[in-house]
Amino acid sequence: MANRRGEEDEIYIYTGGRAPLNVTRVRIDESVTEINDFVFVCCVGLLEVETPFGITNIGKSAFQQCQSLIRINLLGVKVIEQFAFSGCIRLTVVEFSGTLERIGAFSSMVAKV
Repeated sequence: MANRRGEEDEIYIYTGGRAPLNVTRVRIDESVTEINDFVFVCCVGLLEVETPFGITNIGKSAFQQCQSLIRINLLGVKVIEQFAFSGCIRLTVVEFSGTLERIGAFSSMVAKV
């Protein structure tokens, strides 16, 4: 993935645990089935997250205060817990599929029309 200067950004492959605060682009490893609570909280430079179809749950506040996050795909996700995207003020593209059963993620967000 190219950054604004045309250079390739490093993609962090997430396999579990707490993510480093300085990540900018993340690809969730296929071995991961859920993103736990607070995993990416305050990763303020995070721009984009790619998830495999096998992710079923996004935990509470998983991406809270990821202020630069623009895009995330959640294909295959069944549950998105409360405040998962609280403070993600630049989030404009969220891809869902028909598997979504429960969502509490956007309860504190304000839509700009």
